[in-house]
Amino acid sequence: MKAKITTFLTFDGRAREAMEYYTENIPGTTVKNLQFFTEDFPNISKEMVGGVLNGILDIQGQEFMFMDMAPGDAPSFN
Repeated sequence: MKAKITTFLTFDGRAREAMEYYTENIPGTTVKNLQFFTEDFPNISKEMVGGVLNGILDIQGQEFMFMDMAPGDAPSFN
């Protein structure tokens, strides 16, 4: 059985923007899944509603996962 590694990227509210950027600028990129946080999630903050809960892009055969995190919880790589 061949092992598979999937890159998982977290964002501070900009996951959808990143997914759109990659889709528009990298040939062969397709959206495989895109789900959003809704008001129905327990203990969800208002700023998280509409954020990306689970996004998956296929970039030239490699899967990348995307997710928004609550403001201040996403890692900063600055």
